[in-house]
Amino acid sequence: MAKKASTNAFGYDPANFFGSFDPSKFMGDYDPAKMFGEFNKVLTEMKIPGMDVPAVDMAPLMDSQRKTFEAVGAANRMFFEGMQAVATRQTAMIKDAAESASVAIGEISKAQTPQDAVIKQTELAKDAYTKVMADIEELSGMCVKAGAEASGVVSSRFVQSLDEMRDEVLKLKN
Repeated sequence: MAKKASTNAFGYDPANFFGSFDPSKFMGDYDPAKMFGEFNKVLTEMKIPGMDVPAVDMAPLMDSQRKTFEAVGAANRMFFEGMQAVATRQTAMIKDAAESASVAIGEISKAQTPQDAVIKQTELAKDAYTKVMADIEELSGMCVKAGAEASGVVSSRFVQSLDEMRDEVLKLKN
């Protein structure tokens, strides 16, 4: 018999966070072309003294927005892939550090005197510190690269969308 999830005084079921809400159906009736068409109709019927509002072709605007969403999606994928590479590299670094620590313990245990052990520990600590700093620099570089590539895609698309908007306004002017 399945255990029923507990609910609080508000009827909230923490095991079923969204309840009966289905995000895939949330925007099911949303038709951006229809919405923009209605908006365009209102704009063209609006009578503002001394100002004619021309009809706006919504297809180029919709296409521009589609391209923007695609660019944001591509940027998200690029960034995610970059962060996966960071995580993979970080895992390898941790494995290497664990192996190095094991070797270091073996080397320290071979010291003949306490002074030799301290000297060896000091050398190993210096080497470990240098390695960790190089690893941090490498990971930081990977993060910066992933962010720069992703933001470059979005930035490029933003400039393109401004050009598209300008071109559409110029069409209305003529």
